Amino acid sequence: MDRRRFLKTLAQSSAALGASLFIERVWGMPIANLIRRRHPKIYTWGEGTSYFNFRATAAPTPQVILADLAWAKVSPSAAAVAASGFIFAQKLNGNILCWGKNNQGQLGLGNTITLSSPVLFGSNTLWNQISCGGDHSVGIQVGGTLWGWGASGLGQLGLGNTTSQTSPMQVGALNNWTQVFAGVAATYALQGQSLFVMGSNANGKLGTGNASHLSSPVQVSGAWAHLACTQTHILGIKSDRTLWAWGYNNVYQLGQANTTPRSSPTQVGAQSDWDKVFTGDGLSYAIKTNGTLWAWGKNAQGQLGVGYLAGSISTPTQVGSDTNWSRVASGADHTLALKTDGSLWAWGYANISGAIGNNQISGQFMTPIAISGGWSDIAANDQWSLAVKK
Repeated sequence: MDRRRFLKTLAQSSAALGASLFIERVWGMPIANLIRRRHPKIYTWGEGTSYFNFRATAAPTPQVILADLAWAKVSPSAAAVAASGFIFAQKLNGNILCWGKNNQGQLGLGNTITLSSPVLFGSNTLWNQISCGGDHSVGIQVGGTLWGWGASGLGQLGLGNTTSQTSPMQVGALNNWTQVFAGVAATYALQGQSLFVMGSNANGKLGTGNASHLSSPVQVSGAWAHLACTQTHILGIKSDRTLWAWGYNNVYQLGQANTTPRSSPTQVGAQSDWDKVFTGDGLSYAIKTNGTLWAWGKNAQGQLGVGYLAGSISTPTQVGSDTNWSRVASGADHTLALKTDGSLWAWGYANISGAIGNNQISGQFMTPIAISGGWSDIAANDQWSLAVKK
């Protein structure tokens, strides 16, 4: 085999494997430019959980995992303090891998075996989105169909029953689903601007006006543009850019003047310039259309980033004055945030695990601390942090 054929074959093999070895350029006959190009990597820090982030001990700064793979995006558990410990991650070649806890079949592999290393999820099936809840997962395939797997004790899979599933099962027959969000024992899904809910309705977190659990999708009135859910409360932005909240409200996470829970969507303030929302354990964050970041709810450890400690804050309060925030993720007592320039910021309680990522294992950081740049995705859960570096 001549050199050019060899290089072509090697490049094709590398792409098929999703590896980070690629042909950059060939300059004549000498093999002079076979190089390892930089590709997105997953980093974790904070609490060590060997089967989940491949570290048995805590790390106070970002540490790369699975260094030989190139990643596009990740979907860890959305439950802020459930520490469910399982991940779906998509490689640059489109393949989806999964690993971690699987006691309820939440990995969708047809079994309940916990995995300490990634395996391929499905075959020849393209997914637009996968979202992970406390112990169940939901996803939307490219054709717009909605699927669920894992625990379903309260009907969170939307299959009309409470039977857990270890493999993906289609929810109804419709093919016009556009977004899906998994909370703890609850699921929220959009068909365009129409919101449907299913699962646990503890503290009214389904927004249906009552406390009845649902095993099949039921519509919540309104035209919705964006949604965020955690184990107890929900934030939503309607198509007119107004902000709404419902569910549990023990630390003012609904942005109201009292701590009364709401079983129906309740408007937060009167402004109509909201763009994105994010939730954590008793924590609420929203980004406006001008790129400013706002926070409210629990703040005993400075996890809202507003510059001072308070048991809780009842109304949206601006975090600094920057206008280029793009994404927020929060754990039990710490918060991560990305800016549009790819820089990563963190604040809150630097527990003994080092969840902030600034090499500190104690102290409260009440304003955003710069970690580094070049990031494209973030996630946080309990006392650990995760991010994808470009």
